[in-house]
Amino acid sequence: MAHLIAPARDVLYLGRGPDYPMALEGALKARRSATSTPKAMPRAR
Repeated sequence: MAHLIAPARDVLYLGRGPDYPMALEGALKARRSATSTPKAMPRAR
């Protein structure tokens, strides 16, 4: 999976309901260890 994400300029983590905090945490961890700009957003229905 990392070889698919590594060349990306931006990464978007989506989460809805109880998954939204996990998306935020994933984006935070990726932001700390990457040069790209990961973002977390609530997912619509």
